[in-house]
Amino acid sequence: MSFFEDFFYFNKPERRGLFILTILILALGVFHYAAKRGYFSGNETFSFDKLNNIVNELEKPQKQKHVQKNAATFYLNPNQASLKELILFGLSEEEAKVFIQQREKQPFQTAEDFENLRFLSARLIQKLKKYSKDFFFYSSQTEFTVQLFEFNPNHLSEEKWKMLGLKDWQIKIIQKYEAAGGFFKQKTDLKKIYGITEEWYQKVEPYIVIPGENVVFKIQLLVSSKNYESSHSIFKNLSPVTKQQKGTLYKYFYGDFSSREAAEKELPKVKQSGFDAAFIVALKNNNQTIALSKTYNKSKQEKNFVIDINKADTSEFKQIRGIGSKLSARIVKYREALGGFYKIEQLSEVYGIDNLLIEKNKHHFKCENIQLKKININTADYKTLFSHPYISKSQASAIVNYRLQHGEYQSIKDLLKIHILSEAWFQKTEPYLDIQ
Repeated sequence: MSFFEDFFYFNKPERRGLFILTILILALGVFHYAAKRGYFSGNETFSFDKLNNIVNELEKPQKQKHVQKNAATFYLNPNQASLKELILFGLSEEEAKVFIQQREKQPFQTAEDFENLRFLSARLIQKLKKYSKDFFFYSSQTEFTVQLFEFNPNHLSEEKWKMLGLKDWQIKIIQKYEAAGGFFKQKTDLKKIYGITEEWYQKVEPYIVIPGENVVFKIQLLVSSKNYESSHSIFKNLSPVTKQQKGTLYKYFYGDFSSREAAEKELPKVKQSGFDAAFIVALKNNNQTIALSKTYNKSKQEKNFVIDINKADTSEFKQIRGIGSKLSARIVKYREALGGFYKIEQLSEVYGIDNLLIEKNKHHFKCENIQLKKININTADYKTLFSHPYISKSQASAIVNYRLQHGEYQSIKDLLKIHILSEAWFQKTEPYLDIQ
């Protein structure tokens, strides 16, 4: 063995000691470097959470830059928008998920609710307020359509809540309340439900009837300017009858019934010639709380009148039982938009009028003097076509595009060559179309 081989030769214990010594030297070197850099100054301890926060802060500008670059501007329903729509609108994926969680706990009722979303930037909050304000149903400036009728709020069907003017998310809150064992014991309990506005409540409050509130139903007999004693022969077979006077108008109340159904059974007795009208009313603590729809009106039942739906004005439509000022105005407005009616059944297309109302009053309607305002499909532009209630945006666009590609229509039936126009649509719309 040479000198160098002998000098650098180590037996097994010596090799193990040399390895440990090397590790210690390296460890001391690392400790010395860390001490010089100040990692061991003060009382702070190393935290992986802090390291993650630093990394996230460094990545955040890149994420925001990506979101802003791809953000789109469009009108957004904040209580229905999907995750994809929220991201497209400008929220990051995490922000969109938190946004959805927030609205599931508490739906957004006004645009001001977005101010509470601290995880969103001021720019996004302002954008949300601007492009979602039209989707909030209730406001002091909004006139909402409500079909008023007597109702018990306990276990009311979804369809009837909608008829009363509530949105899906409001109905969902009520259903969750009931599923958890909630019960409306008195009218004002309804005001405690989140999303129920004072404006809406005041509109429907007179029509709320909760069994157990000591409500009594009576039949109100209206006899204009006629003062009778309860013993008068006009009230024969009607007992008990009470009288109230308001100015020169006298009101008479017949019966004390526990339910509306019981009161309705007595209506045949009150259909006497001396009464101008009869109502079923509900009274609580002897005060009238509900004036239900007329159940009998002599003047309208006895008149055998017929109106032409193409010529009648609002005052004539108001003669029909069940049609008031708003409905009559809608009928006339819709008739003008259509260009005239060609059949009585078209009245059911007017918002607020159903087939039952038409069927009950069909003997009062006639559809004559049919002079429809027609649209020339060879000259009409997109705006003119779309202005007709039967023609949608896509249909108007397709009609114009087909004409540009193939030239003028030789027959109205050429419209059936356009794949988005169905046979049913054609049959309904054809009377309003022309080619010259």
